[in-house]
Amino acid sequence: MIAFMGYALIVILMFVIMRKKMSLFIGLVFLPLLWAIIGQVLNLWQIDIGQAAMDGLGTTSSTGIMLFFAIYMFTIMIDAGLFDPLSNAMIRFAKGDPLKVALATVALTAAVSLNGDGTATMIIVCTAMVPIYKKLNMSLLNLAVLTMTSHSIVNLLPWGGPTARDIAVMGVETNDVMRGLVPMMVAGLIYMFIIAWVLVYKNGRRLVWSTCLNKKCRP
Repeated sequence: MIAFMGYALIVILMFVIMRKKMSLFIGLVFLPLLWAIIGQVLNLWQIDIGQAAMDGLGTTSSTGIMLFFAIYMFTIMIDAGLFDPLSNAMIRFAKGDPLKVALATVALTAAVSLNGDGTATMIIVCTAMVPIYKKLNMSLLNLAVLTMTSHSIVNLLPWGGPTARDIAVMGVETNDVMRGLVPMMVAGLIYMFIIAWVLVYKNGRRLVWSTCLNKKCRP
């Protein structure tokens, strides 16, 4: 029954957020409190809700402070145009070559993803790369695949959402987690560069044929 209550909380939270019945912040604060009260009334558990809340804050406060400063720091860096030179450098590196464009997509996404914010990463990368992909008649699906998968790898940094939650729940040190994650993140990015090459290679004939049709030539 307790497991059912937990799953029901997740489902209802997603429902009210997706239907815009409640903001995310209010939902995360109000619904768990409501569920705790319902559990008390139904005798599913007997706990001091206030003490449980304070214990939770004591466990997650350090992670919350880290996320707070990380968000503000990278927001200021983005507003100041810190990543603009990097985006321009990747565009100059590509020079209209589909393979270089794909490789630049992975590199740019990995660099911008250091901010830990997926929304900002997508805005910066797509703003720089979508016009290039369209001009070269490259598949925007490839852009989405390379961007999202590369971001998911770098987002494992401590100030990213998934790792921050894991650190808070397991109560482990950040350095201990990163010692195991960094080698896998490096291997993952190398793998993404290989995937970029494979995607361009597979679409090579389609790109050539499309260009040929636009010029009304014969293969």
